[in-house]
Amino acid sequence: MEGRNYFTEEYFTLLKPLQTSFISVFKPYWFYVAEEIVGSVYIADFGRYARLFEVEIEENHQGMGLGLKMMGAVRHKVKLLGLKYVLLETSGSLPRFYEKCGFNECIRSKILWRK
Repeated sequence: MEGRNYFTEEYFTLLKPLQTSFISVFKPYWFYVAEEIVGSVYIADFGRYARLFEVEIEENHQGMGLGLKMMGAVRHKVKLLGLKYVLLETSGSLPRFYEKCGFNECIRSKILWRK
């Protein structure tokens, strides 16, 4: 029995709707310091809640409190959108960081912030 080749044209055709949905749902936001992008996050608006994806601060800017400021900006944006919750997935030592930002663990490795 021959294994499936995941790099065929058919595979990419199947992925195309997913990529289109991802792009239309998740909006990118950048966090600037002195006109330099130092962080980024994608936010999806699902009506009642937001879903965060790819929350990042550039490595050379970590440990300076910028992550806390960026997450404050995320919470502000979510309030402006009229959303009640923020959902994200995390691992390792990051749950402690999100707790410092006001998030609460709701499911193992899922963090929730409520307005």
